[in-house]
Amino acid sequence: MDFYLSTALDVFDFVLLYSNGKCKKVTINGRNQKKFLVKEIPNLNDLEFVDIKQFYLHFQPDLIIRLRKVGKEYFLTYKSKINRDSTANVCNEYELPINKTIYEKLYDSKIGNVVAKKRYRIKLPDNHTAELDVFEGLLTGLVVVEVEFESMQDVESFIVTDWFGRDVSREKRLINSRLSQINNLEDIKEILK
Repeated sequence: MDFYLSTALDVFDFVLLYSNGKCKKVTINGRNQKKFLVKEIPNLNDLEFVDIKQFYLHFQPDLIIRLRKVGKEYFLTYKSKINRDSTANVCNEYELPINKTIYEKLYDSKIGNVVAKKRYRIKLPDNHTAELDVFEGLLTGLVVVEVEFESMQDVESFIVTDWFGRDVSREKRLINSRLSQINNLEDIKEILK
């Protein structure tokens, strides 16, 4: 079977066909999130983490198709931007659980490098959950934290924790799909200051 994929939508058709319709589709509408650099990494000794490895089949400013391994689970994600305003990124996100075979078959169609990281989920004092990503491989040394919000009002009332650094929510070069295109942190060092 030829696994060459000519368009982003072909990927979804391929996965649904290959899985015989057994993939469950999950929709996350209007996802609001903010991303920050980290001034000081909090104590992670007692926290569990999950290993994440992801690569991209398609990415344009308004459409991203990603394959991700999270621990022992595999997902294909389709993201479309709704709005990139001054305070947060807002997108629609559709995620399909897939199996290891599909992940491995599509690996040869990847664009750029694999993005590898350890993700820690940290409960914040205001009851939000921060996702702290400690990057590995080509991106070793990069650490960011993301927080998702229920609404734009929630975004606007959010007070950052003291270990959060500069807000980089609108920094396009720190989007994971863009990070898959760099070969070392030298390419983005001015952002990390």
